[in-house]
Amino acid sequence: MKTSITFYDREMAISAKGDIHVRSYANLKYIKCDKPHCLLYFTGEEELEVEITLKELIDNLPKAGFMKCNRSSILNICYLKDLIRHSRLIEMKDGTKFKLSKKVMSDIQPLLKSAPRLSPPCTDCYTCTDENCASQIVFCRRFENQPKKQSEKE
Repeated sequence: MKTSITFYDREMAISAKGDIHVRSYANLKYIKCDKPHCLLYFTGEEELEVEITLKELIDNLPKAGFMKCNRSSILNICYLKDLIRHSRLIEMKDGTKFKLSKKVMSDIQPLLKSAPRLSPPCTDCYTCTDENCASQIVFCRRFENQPKKQSEKE
């Protein structure tokens, strides 16, 4: 049975094996792709297998909180623990390590620094649910569409 995902502002509805699973973006730790399937890893050791392309996922996930680290993986920035530069590895809070592509390695610092943060978060936006998260990434598509400030346009 073909799976499908419907993306919303704060969560996604995943139709898999006859069941519908509604999951928050903030609880999605990372995604590993092994064509034609992708495994979505959530907090609480839960994982769901879906038939979707990595491109379709990265195009629909909130850009503020997720990054593609190589050809087969997408990471939630809230769950990053450590960057190991000399070996081009990134370690997640659960200990899982991912190899970074050369392009991502060269772009990683600006990417991590440019991740939007609000402190305190506004009531219209949804932030990472991990209370120990230093990033407090904003999971809200509206944030991406806010008009740029005059200094950012130049």
